[in-house]
Amino acid sequence: MQYATIVLGNLVLFWTCFRGQIGLGELLWVFWAQSVLIGLAAAVRMSLLRQFSTDGFTGNGKPVPETPKGKRETVAFFLIHYGGFHAIYAAFLVDKHGAPWLATSLWGALALIAFGIGEAASVGRHAASDRSWRPNLGTLMFMPYCRIVPMHLAILASGPFDLAGADGTSSILLLFLVLKTGADLGMQIVEDRLEAQRQAAQQQQTDT
Repeated sequence: MQYATIVLGNLVLFWTCFRGQIGLGELLWVFWAQSVLIGLAAAVRMSLLRQFSTDGFTGNGKPVPETPKGKRETVAFFLIHYGGFHAIYAAFLVDKHGAPWLATSLWGALALIAFGIGEAASVGRHAASDRSWRPNLGTLMFMPYCRIVPMHLAILASGPFDLAGADGTSSILLLFLVLKTGADLGMQIVEDRLEAQRQAAQQQQTDT
């Protein structure tokens, strides 16, 4: 059901964009802001972990320790690295599409506020469920990077299409929205796998 909802929501967005009700600049700015909120939510979620696993997770070629220091350094690296990407993307968006308050409509702003409220609520839910097992810190850190791919490729593709007019813009929209749908589905798949691992860990504790 969740996957169908994601696909349906993106199909509606497809239709709205190609009817001209949402422009490319607004779409990219809203997506950028959503990605920032997702990154902040991920950082808060990692910071709230009481116990966690780092199996298969390394930093500078060394295993990340399952300690408060290891967690703090991971969160700090994530904020700098993920935030750095978005600072660069913001500079591009300002250059190509203007400041966000000029490129974003009231409806876009309201959608973003609703998204932010949803992310805040999800942090609370995840923090509660994370207390019952040891989620992998590396998985939580890398999950938001799914959002980088659509933004990055849309920016790279915009160069060749700068002089292509409406057809070029439509091509970028199609590329971006297809990649966005894939990123949304990818994050949901990872979240579902985490939930399955949590339930398996709880079942193992019950059996023992």
